[in-house]
Amino acid sequence: MDSRTVTKHLKDAVFPLLREYDFSSFTSRMAYRRQGDQTHIIALPSIGHHVASANQWSSHSFQVNLGVWLHYVPSMFQPVEKDGIPQINVFHCPVERSLNKTLVQPNTDPSSYVYYIGHNGEWLTEALADVRKCIVQFAVPWFESISSDKSFFESPKSGSLTSSPDSPNAHLLLAYTAKRLGLGEQALAHLRAALDSGAFLDLKGVLEHDFNLWAETGA
Repeated sequence: MDSRTVTKHLKDAVFPLLREYDFSSFTSRMAYRRQGDQTHIIALPSIGHHVASANQWSSHSFQVNLGVWLHYVPSMFQPVEKDGIPQINVFHCPVERSLNKTLVQPNTDPSSYVYYIGHNGEWLTEALADVRKCIVQFAVPWFESISSDKSFFESPKSGSLTSSPDSPNAHLLLAYTAKRLGLGEQALAHLRAALDSGAFLDLKGVLEHDFNLWAETGA
């Protein structure tokens, strides 16, 4: 058993399910769907040799990561697009999380998101079934819970936003979402907080331009 074999099984078991939920662009371990000005991403990466060695797992054990790319929020990272869908990894997304499993395995912590796969393929069948279940029960509803501008703006209240509501990243995302909703004062307040945090020095010129423009035009 190796990562190439696990990749084939993941593609055969998971990608057809994701097509049912309108994911339309795929790489070996990534799936993408465009919904309005959001792109939803599901990644199925191997954990790698370093983590595997530290935990005495096989390197072809894997996890499931979720990401949301917001096309209307400024970013220093400019992804390559294919058919209007950015081909990016989850760690480039302003909203990301790992998907916890429900499968109980003796080799991992009960709250772990790592699917342990034995050196000879033990647990692979059970892991694939659990991935499919967790995508339907948890991943898809999470994407849907923040898929509209209104629901995304309210996500800090619902707990769907993965970063702290007071973090610089949250202020940046909420500023541009508030602008789309016509919430001028809130857009300015969130953008001011993002600027004052000092976390976006590479975007400072863009953000200051937008702040001044919104202030002049009433956002």
